[in-house]
Amino acid sequence: SRVHAACAERYLAEGRQLSAFNTLQSATDVEALRRALKLKSMVLFGISYGTRLALTVMKHYPQNVKAVILDSVIPPKADLTGFDSKSFGPVLDRLFQACHQDGSCAAAYPDLRDRFLRVLDKLAEEPVILEITNFVDREPLYARIDHTMFLEIIRSEMYHTERLPNLPVLISGVAQGEYWRLKAHVENTVYSGWPDDFDMGATLAVMCNDGVDVVNRQPNFDDAPSYPYLRDYAASLREIWPCSIWPTKTNMGNRDVVVSDVPSLLLAGALDASTTIEQAELAAETLSVSHLFIFPANAHVQIKYTKCSWEIIDEFLSKPTIRPNPKCLTSLRQPTFLTYGGN
Repeated sequence: SRVHAACAERYLAEGRQLSAFNTLQSATDVEALRRALKLKSMVLFGISYGTRLALTVMKHYPQNVKAVILDSVIPPKADLTGFDSKSFGPVLDRLFQACHQDGSCAAAYPDLRDRFLRVLDKLAEEPVILEITNFVDREPLYARIDHTMFLEIIRSEMYHTERLPNLPVLISGVAQGEYWRLKAHVENTVYSGWPDDFDMGATLAVMCNDGVDVVNRQPNFDDAPSYPYLRDYAASLREIWPCSIWPTKTNMGNRDVVVSDVPSLLLAGALDASTTIEQAELAAETLSVSHLFIFPANAHVQIKYTKCSWEIIDEFLSKPTIRPNPKCLTSLRQPTFLTYGGN
């Protein structure tokens, strides 16, 4: 887009080497920091993208890494956009199954998956235009919600554990032509903005230099035939990430599988649509001393929501090569969904 191109031009005019921003370079910086601090070895703790950085450090400097904790895992082979047709579809299935296993949710929405698919068909045929409250200058502000945008809304909601209970009633409401909850979500997204410590320029530089599948190639749905409704959504993501116009020096070596015997603890939320349990399992396959724990009611970032995650971490740090006791996981339940009558 013109906005992204203008952003890149400004950075270049300021003398910033955008092609130098990548995960391998950041891993080199971590090792330089270790030497500067005169540390004999490190225990790395990565969250979300930080897990990819930790894995990269572990790959290139294994002799200096004592153990690794990975919460919400993005392995090098995974797409940094967080989208994967083979894992987003199963996450949605787990959401529908969690509703089915919740008595109130199952009674209110016995056909949640069908309602969801009807919403996608409805919005594909006739997108809804929402008038958004403009708190800045009171001028009219509108949002066009089609089936691809609705999928993006659902996926972004599944980033937050505290928002999971609202999803069935949101889906059902849109299916019935009630849009006020959808409107509230869009307004919250518009006015909450990005976190203060989030830099879009740095993000684009790293993502594009590392290689972003969704913009470098057409999505392949041959291996995910059960989720044809994701096809248009995947294609729409190609328009979001401007790697084709961003100054990059793509190094696909940044995407190589990490094979290691460094003790590793992996934490994943079963309902995380951005860093899925499938991605955590992919990372664990080539980590010979790894312990993977799945939190059934959680979305993104386990340490934010459960004391159990910290108990597992403490036990892992005391004996990294021995699998921690998962007894605290047995007390964790699926989300308790809101219903508001359902039908």
